[in-house]
Amino acid sequence: MLPEEIGILASKWLEQGEDKDSPEIAAIALDPPNSLSAVGPAFEAALAEMSVDLPNLDQPVLVALELYLRAIIESSVPPMAGMAAIDELYRDRDGTTRCHPNRASDDSQTYLGDELGLEYLYTWYRELQDAEDGSTLFYYNELPREQQIAKFEEELVSEAKVLHRYLCATHPEICTGTAS
Repeated sequence: MLPEEIGILASKWLEQGEDKDSPEIAAIALDPPNSLSAVGPAFEAALAEMSVDLPNLDQPVLVALELYLRAIIESSVPPMAGMAAIDELYRDRDGTTRCHPNRASDDSQTYLGDELGLEYLYTWYRELQDAEDGSTLFYYNELPREQQIAKFEEELVSEAKVLHRYLCATHPEICTGTAS
């Protein structure tokens, strides 16, 4: 939402009597903001005054992660495509920390995607990317290239199953399917 849109929204709420007598809404409406950093705290205070609960920003990300993992597990998308979608999801994260079930709780080393518990999937995703662009591969080098790729996909699906089970056990409210 742009700062001007917040000012317009505040004015609309004020005009329609939906402001619940919030002084913050009146202030925003009367002096429209020119930056989000200037209006953010005031707008959040206004929402609190109006008893509006802000959504948990983790929820949509976790739902999307569950859907992508299930799609990989159930083969409704190729592992590489599913992981590319998860990679996009990862890159939009805000830094909330999550642990993977195979990670020791005292492990302080940082891995790519560790806040979503994705580091184990990334191993195989990166190998698939390297196979695609002809780079050096580090696993299953005793196999022909096609069999290596098949093993990378198998490993990625296996790790997706582990993370999906863990995600559904810790957040049963987000699990909509029956992936195993």
